[in-house]
Amino acid sequence: MVQISPDLERLAREDSVVAPLAALQAIALEAAAEPGWDTGVPALGQNSLADGTPLLHGLTLTVDRDRQRALLIRLADALARHRGADLHTLTVLLRSESFGPLTLLAASLTQDTATVERLADEVEIESAVLAVVAHTSTLPLLLACGRRAEPLVRSAAWSEGVCPVCAAWPTLAEIRGLARDLVLRCGRCATAWKGEQGACTFCGNQDHQTLGYLAADQERESRRAVVCDACHGYLKTMATLGALAPADLLVRDLQSLELDMAALDGGYERPDGLGFDLAVTIESAPSEPDDRSTASASGDRRGWRRWLG
Repeated sequence: MVQISPDLERLAREDSVVAPLAALQAIALEAAAEPGWDTGVPALGQNSLADGTPLLHGLTLTVDRDRQRALLIRLADALARHRGADLHTLTVLLRSESFGPLTLLAASLTQDTATVERLADEVEIESAVLAVVAHTSTLPLLLACGRRAEPLVRSAAWSEGVCPVCAAWPTLAEIRGLARDLVLRCGRCATAWKGEQGACTFCGNQDHQTLGYLAADQERESRRAVVCDACHGYLKTMATLGALAPADLLVRDLQSLELDMAALDGGYERPDGLGFDLAVTIESAPSEPDDRSTASASGDRRGWRRWLG
């Protein structure tokens, strides 16, 4: 069961920088805690993992169209309140019978930016605004997918850098317990999978002369941004006692924006899009009118130092 996070709600009230996104994530987690999302996720086969194919590729997921529309409207209303901006055209789009909420869901799930931009252009709103609403709206369904996949992923030998369920690049990595095991975590479906110590998650580079990390002096062992000079990627890592719950994963990501800023200032960035050309079909629940969509495939920085290895 997904837990609603008081920490997210606190960030939405008190942290002006991350408040809009924290508010949207809190709403999405609240929706994810409601029953019924799991029923739209079919049985998953493990064979694809052995081939290096994420579990959702080629699957058909079923979603209540009206439920998804209602979630999008809640998210748009919350974003308008936090931005202090008029998003009337967006809410009109979302309420329109001609708008297919499952089309937007499929586009965001597969990172089909062209479809998101087309929908934004039709109502003359910023594509980034529609993208953040759409991205957050995928959380309930993707978290249900992650729960269904967890036993398969736990027993699989998955060695890819991308999420074995939804093909996203990891949001962060946990350094777990006294053994300091490296566990990669997906910020979309909360899936956890084993990472490779001493190698870049994104390009596989193992040259310690071109691998390093950025960290504040007092946080070197607890929080850092691992960086690679071969691909110029970076990955945030956090020391944890055990697995972070989905809500805590989102909170840790928002609370560590200074790591993102330090990495970006150093010329590092996260890969765009997904790490696999994902194709997923989203269908309306049987009791709903047909709406089928298919898409394929996307702080204070003083005291920071770069450390080798």
